[in-house]
Amino acid sequence: MSDTDRAPSSNTASDEDREARDDKIELAKARLDGSPEATTGSTDRPDEPRRPWWQRHLEPGERQRIMGELGIKRQAHWAFRFSTMLALSVVVAVMGLSADSAAVVIGAMLLAPLMQPVLAVAACISMALFRLALRSAGHVVLATEGWTPRLAGHERAIAPVYSLMVATEPLTEEQWARVGLAEREVFSDHGHVVIYGQRTHDDRIAFGGRGAPYHWGSSIRPEFDHDERVFTALHDTLTGLLPQLGGVRFTHAWGGPLGIARDWHPAVTYDRTTRTGRAGGYVGDGVAATNLAGRTLADLVLDRHTARTELPWVGHRSPRWEREPLRWLGINAGLRLADLAEREEARTARPARLGSLLDRLTSH
Repeated sequence: MSDTDRAPSSNTASDEDREARDDKIELAKARLDGSPEATTGSTDRPDEPRRPWWQRHLEPGERQRIMGELGIKRQAHWAFRFSTMLALSVVVAVMGLSADSAAVVIGAMLLAPLMQPVLAVAACISMALFRLALRSAGHVVLATEGWTPRLAGHERAIAPVYSLMVATEPLTEEQWARVGLAEREVFSDHGHVVIYGQRTHDDRIAFGGRGAPYHWGSSIRPEFDHDERVFTALHDTLTGLLPQLGGVRFTHAWGGPLGIARDWHPAVTYDRTTRTGRAGGYVGDGVAATNLAGRTLADLVLDRHTARTELPWVGHRSPRWEREPLRWLGINAGLRLADLAEREEARTARPARLGSLLDRLTSH
């Protein structure tokens, strides 16, 4: 028999299957509508557990089709999900009460019912643990120096200004005899552009200074640590101060931000009510000042009245820096004025007339 001879029988079987399926669909619709004529004819076997009628009469694909036609969305295990979320809300709310945080309680009640259980418990427990951590810390000290503007609410407290450094190769004893610094003295020229140098433990000269620009919005980035123009200026300045270094190689160069308050005044503060303290604004002199600030803060936290707690920087409040673009214009103008003042004094051998303007601009 050819394929064409079998085709009518195949089509007839398909029509019968389609009619049987449509009958089931009509039966399902009738049951959904509550029609009494559709409530008879159960196909359950006595040994099978009782199942919902839509599982007894329809295949999975057909059930999805009926639900789609009637606009019914599947809500699998809704009772379990709801009870789980409700339980999480209660548990985390209790945690919030124990943490003495209304924010945690409210956050728990709002977030838990709206999120998947795992995400809800992660978010709410994180809030509770953060609050508990703050509470158990006892005291919090802000000592972030040049990175302070990255903290919300402190964007104008400190201005990060870059200081860069270079270092020579190790010098021989003969070279040190010509240079001096036998006692590892530190040195500077106390000019308008800050410079500083010292002999290192491995017999190099490390030399640094300002000159790098302030970056818009108190930005701090790794690439700002390197400025070839400033490195070259430091080479020239150091060999100008110590001509004995002629021919010596410079092998290292690096940099980073330091913190400057608006009045160039470091400060140590402590609020006993909030148990928060702050130390910073060292303007590059933090190697020694941070040690003293740490001991001073320890006295303040422990409520000890010592000579350190009577120092003028305790409780000092510096004014806030101007908003951008005034901050960017003012700081970079000050850096430029300092450079011009240096050039003027080198040319005239007299105090620069720009010096007084620079002092007014920098408030010191």
